[in-house]
Amino acid sequence: MKMRKIVCGKKKLAKQVLIGLFLGGVGALTTLANAASAAPTASDAMTEYALDDIIVTASRTEKREVDTPAATEIVTAADMERLGAANSYEAMERLPGFNSLSWGDSGMEYAMSASRTIVRGLDKGTLAMVNGASVNLLNYNSTNNILPEAIQRIEVVKGASSVLYGAAAIGGAVNVITKRGSDFTTTKLAASYGNYNKDYTISTGNGQFGLIFKRYFIGEIDRSSLYGLTSTAGVPNRMWGLYNSGRNAFYVTADLGKRWNLNWSYNDMNLNRGQYNANGSHNTDYHIRDTRNNINLEYKDAALGLRSTLAYNKRRSYSDKYTYSSKKYEVSERYTMDGLTWDTQKEWKPRDGKDDFILGFTFSRESAYGLLTADKTLWINTHRTSESLYASYAWQAAPRFTMTLGLRGEHISDYSKTQNIFLPQFQTNYKFDDNSSWYINIGKAYEVAPINQFFSKKDGDVSQVKAQQGWTYETGYKYVGRRDSFKAALYHMRIKDAFQWKKTAANTDYLSNVDDFRNTGIEMEYDHRVDDHWSFNLGLSFSNPQTRGSSGRWVQANSRFQGIAGVSYTRGKFMGNINWLYLADREDDAYRIHGVLGNIPNYSQLNANFVYRPDQNQTLRLKINNILDREDSVNKWNNILLPVNYLLSYEYSF
Repeated sequence: MKMRKIVCGKKKLAKQVLIGLFLGGVGALTTLANAASAAPTASDAMTEYALDDIIVTASRTEKREVDTPAATEIVTAADMERLGAANSYEAMERLPGFNSLSWGDSGMEYAMSASRTIVRGLDKGTLAMVNGASVNLLNYNSTNNILPEAIQRIEVVKGASSVLYGAAAIGGAVNVITKRGSDFTTTKLAASYGNYNKDYTISTGNGQFGLIFKRYFIGEIDRSSLYGLTSTAGVPNRMWGLYNSGRNAFYVTADLGKRWNLNWSYNDMNLNRGQYNANGSHNTDYHIRDTRNNINLEYKDAALGLRSTLAYNKRRSYSDKYTYSSKKYEVSERYTMDGLTWDTQKEWKPRDGKDDFILGFTFSRESAYGLLTADKTLWINTHRTSESLYASYAWQAAPRFTMTLGLRGEHISDYSKTQNIFLPQFQTNYKFDDNSSWYINIGKAYEVAPINQFFSKKDGDVSQVKAQQGWTYETGYKYVGRRDSFKAALYHMRIKDAFQWKKTAANTDYLSNVDDFRNTGIEMEYDHRVDDHWSFNLGLSFSNPQTRGSSGRWVQANSRFQGIAGVSYTRGKFMGNINWLYLADREDDAYRIHGVLGNIPNYSQLNANFVYRPDQNQTLRLKINNILDREDSVNKWNNILLPVNYLLSYEYSF
C-alpha cells in the first residue's frame, strides 16, 4: 500500500522534525515576544485575557453566568484563537463534561459516519443550534460546517434543556452564535500549510455585509490502527486512509437595518477514503460527497422584548464504493435531509424589572429522502412536524434569591403516529454576592427517534418506537471574578425508553426502546489570570454513564474520567498556549487489542498554539497537535489520531 508506506516510512523522521520545530518555535517566538514587549502600542498589542460571563442560551435572555441556574460554558472567538481551534468541535471537546465521538482528528466526518458532541455520556442526546435554531437532522448534532472565522461565540448549557428548546436537549444544548455584518470591517487574506493539510481564506466586509470563503486541501492520511487490532471474531482490523480530498466553504452575513440579520453557511466536502486489508492491499474505496446549507433570518427588538428566527437547513450526503475483489462500483448511501424552523418569543419584565417572563412558539418540519440499501429496494421519503408552546417565569422571591418555573407543550406528527409531550422545569438561584451563586436545576427532557429509522427494517413494523424521556437533577456553585472563575456541578440523570440498535432475522439494523440510561457525575473547572501575561485553566469530570438493555445488566456507555489543562502567555504582540486533553476509563472496545477484548485505551492529546503580530496588518500562527506523538484511538472503532503534525499560517489584513 503506497500511502501507508509513505506515512510509516517517514514517521520517525517526521516526529523528530516536528518536535524540533516545536522547541525551536517556542524559543524563536519567545524571543520575538521579548523584543516586541519593549515598546508595545495599544493598537498592535494582543487582546488581553478577560472573562466574558454574559450568556443568552440558558434562559433565552441575556444574563450573567452567576444569575443563570444551570451549568454553562462560553467559548469566545478569542478563546478559539488562543486554542487554535479548527472548528467548534475542537473547541468544545476541551470543556468539562464533553467526551465527543470523532471519526478522525478535529471532528473529521465521513458522510453519515458523523462526529458528534456527547454531553455527560449520552450519545445523540445533545441539541446543536446555530443562532438559536436547531441544526439537528436525523438526530446528528454536528456544527462543523460553520467556519471558525464566522463564529462569534459558542454557548453551552449542560443538563436538560428541552423545556426551552425542544427535542434532543437531554444531555445539553450547544448554540453557535455567528458574526454579524458589523463584525466585518476589513479585508483579510490568509494561507496555511501543514504536513497533512493546507488551506487558504478570504474574508471581507464593510460593516454591514460580511463574506468568508475558505478552501481546504486534505492530504494523504493513514488512519490505520497501530495497536494490532482484531475484531471480536479475531479477524484483523482493516485499515483506513484518506487521499485527494478537499472542502469548500463560505459564510455570508448582512445586517438588514438595526433589527434584522441574514446569514448563510455553506459547506461542500469531497472525500476519498480507502479501506485496506491487514496485509496492506486495497479492499474498498469510498467516494463521499457531503454538502450542507444553513440559512438564518433573525429579528430582534430589545425595546419590545421581541425575538424571532426563521432557519432552513439542508444536507445531501452521497457515497459510492468500489470493491477491488469484485471490481464493481456500488451505491453506498444516498441521503437528502432538510429542516425548517420558525421560533418567536416575547419577553416581559414585571414588578419593575425584578421578574422575567418569556412566552414563545416554535414550529419545525424535518424531512428525509434517500436510499437505504445498495440493491435499491429500500427507500425513505418522509417528514415530521411539531408545534410547541413554551413559557418561563423567573420570580425574584428575595433580593438574592430567584425561582424559575418553565413549561413546554409539544405536538409531534410524523409518518408513524402523533405524540403530545408535556415538560416541566424548576430552578432556583441564590447569590452570595455579585460574583458567586448556588443553583438547583430539575428538568425533564426528551428525544424522538430519527425519522429514517421508521424505514430501516424490512420485515417488521417499528412505528411504535417511543420518545426517550428522562429527568436531570443538578446542583452547582459558580464564582466569576475579574481574574478568575470556579464552577462545580453535581448531577444525576435517568432516561427511560432509551434507544438501542437491534437486528432482525435478516440482519437489518433497526431502533428499539429497550434500554435505560443513567449517569451520576461531578464537573469542576478553574480559570485563573495570574498577571497581565500568564493565565491557566484546569478542568475535571468524573461520571458513571451506563445503559441497561434486555439482559437487565448495567454496562458502561462512555468515558468515566476527563481531564483538561492549559496555560497561556501573552506579551505585547505575542501569544502562546499549550493545552492538554485526557480521557480515561473508556467504554468497551469494538475490537480486540493484541487479542484481548477490553476498554478503549486512554486518550491523551497535547497541543500548542502560537500567535505573533508584528504589526496591525500581519499575523503569524503556528499550531502543533499531538506533540507527544500518541497513537490513541478517537473512538471505539479505532480511528487513530494523526501523528505529531503542524499547521503554519500567515494572515494579512487591509
